Amino acid sequence: MLWSGISRVLGVSFVALAVFSLVQTLIALLIGDEQMLPVFGFMLVLMSFLAATFLVQVRMKSVGPGTSGGFRNIILLLLCWWLILPFFGGVPFLLYGYNVADSWFESVSALTTTGAWLSVEEATRSNLLMLWRAQLQWLGGLFSLAAIATVFIRPDFVGVESDTAMFSRRAGETYVDSFFSTLRGFLPVYLAMTAIVFGVLLASFAPFFEAATMAMSLMASGGFLPTEEGAQSYLVSTQIVIFFAMLLSGINFLAIRNTFGRQQKNFSFARDRETQAFLMCALVAMAIFALTAGSDSFARLPNQLFNAVSVLSTNGVVTGNEPALVAVLVVAVIGGASISTAGGLKLLRWLATMERAGQEVWMLIHPRGVPDKQKAANELAIWIHYMCFAILLAVLVLIVTAFGYPLEIGITAAVASLTNAGPLLTLVADNADYQKFDPILRIVMGLTMIIGRLETVAALVLLNRYFWKA
Repeated sequence: MLWSGISRVLGVSFVALAVFSLVQTLIALLIGDEQMLPVFGFMLVLMSFLAATFLVQVRMKSVGPGTSGGFRNIILLLLCWWLILPFFGGVPFLLYGYNVADSWFESVSALTTTGAWLSVEEATRSNLLMLWRAQLQWLGGLFSLAAIATVFIRPDFVGVESDTAMFSRRAGETYVDSFFSTLRGFLPVYLAMTAIVFGVLLASFAPFFEAATMAMSLMASGGFLPTEEGAQSYLVSTQIVIFFAMLLSGINFLAIRNTFGRQQKNFSFARDRETQAFLMCALVAMAIFALTAGSDSFARLPNQLFNAVSVLSTNGVVTGNEPALVAVLVVAVIGGASISTAGGLKLLRWLATMERAGQEVWMLIHPRGVPDKQKAANELAIWIHYMCFAILLAVLVLIVTAFGYPLEIGITAAVASLTNAGPLLTLVADNADYQKFDPILRIVMGLTMIIGRLETVAALVLLNRYFWKA
């Protein structure tokens, strides 16, 4: 059953890569790019063959009903996807001249929507490879949304029962079936949102390739602005579109979906606590960023609001005067909504923590009082996640500094990798290049990016021997 599920998800992923390769091949023919035409022509043939091979196996071996090991199967399936697909997504980089390790790193950075490129200059040199990176980010964002809604929104991982947990398995349905059902439900809205952002970017006079790249990357919270100057190189109208695209990537996707599809009318932005918390956190972060960015704080508010939304949604791009590094890293760790492409610890956990803290303070003031009934929260799960996140972050900082890099770079690189906000490295370096790091260290960072997408506790589950028992 596990192999059938892996074959199914990889087969569908290869179909997506084949479609992307076809688009790239047609564009290469249209613009006469003789260097990239054979690269994506080969990718088209390879992905088509692999898609047919895996999907035929699925047809020959139907996926049976759910079993007691169903949850273990979906966790392993997600792990296999993050570990296997980057090798295939990295084939164009390999054919372009990268070595295997660098190709894998670029692909992992894209599929986890981290945007931690080896070289920003190199990433923007070829329009087609730039577009390929954004396509991988877009696919990784869609996959992450479906995985979060199907698996990681459980109280075991989030720590609190969520109003958005509407994707539980039905009777006789496997986790894989639920995953694909969610994927089909999310795809039309995710695609429509991307198309709208792309069209508005073009209308704001952004160049075609850059508009397409930003539309796909920003909707996946990838933070890929394909110019070395970042947002400042575009017109104000384009910057406004970029701002709203990043905002959409950080708020609750389910509320956006319901707005488009008019489904689940009992859940909307008005009832979504995470959207309200996101906006509140963005305003607070804007004020802190403005105060730490230098003089004339009020004059810097528009840029700092842009930065606050960018960092909170883990796009990670910063414009204007740079705010204090500590403030930026803390905001990135907070993260976006639970069902969003943003990384970080997720707002739902912070809301549950704040509610619990408020309840404890109320009980101290009213020792004989009876507090209002609160939504049940698995506080142990929340604190375990916090602790695992903190321990992994500390370990990664130690590893980076052990390679001889300064503590400031070590902390920033660790936060950027674990929260999937790769461009944050620009705050401690002249550019966002990860080429400066040792190849072995980049592999560690790539694995950390995958852990960030798997959710820390879910990754920790893999180390539990009971998890592997039937």
